[in-house]
Amino acid sequence: MNQESYPFNFIDQIFVFEFESISPGKTIKKLVEISLVDYENQVFNIALVDVLPDNTLSDLTVSNNSDMPKVLATVFRALDQFFKFIPGAKVLLSGSTPSRTRLYQMAISKYLCELELKFNFWGFIGDKSENFTKGRNYERFTISLKQL
Repeated sequence: MNQESYPFNFIDQIFVFEFESISPGKTIKKLVEISLVDYENQVFNIALVDVLPDNTLSDLTVSNNSDMPKVLATVFRALDQFFKFIPGAKVLLSGSTPSRTRLYQMAISKYLCELELKFNFWGFIGDKSENFTKGRNYERFTISLKQL
């Protein structure tokens, strides 16, 4: 994704990437967490969460920091780093709410031509998956590294 992103720290190879979303009004600490779901099939889940002032994590906070393209570019940069460790993995992506899933779908669609140079995308409707197609509404997604 050829979009400016935030610098991030990779924390102890546990697949947690930390960065700050910065706007003139506020700075929000965020984490990209990639966690193992299925060891045998190398399936992982990815989550984008805010670190709240009390250090709890939330995937429901609406940041409104006016930097969504930069935040999503940072998520894809973190994915790129993750795939350097586990290139054969599949990563599940879904929003914590239907509207967030739709937001992720719109971002994938917007940058698909660029992203699919490096990644494969599948969309799920129920239990059925298909190659990601712009204009289709999906419930969740799977991303893998394109094998070159």
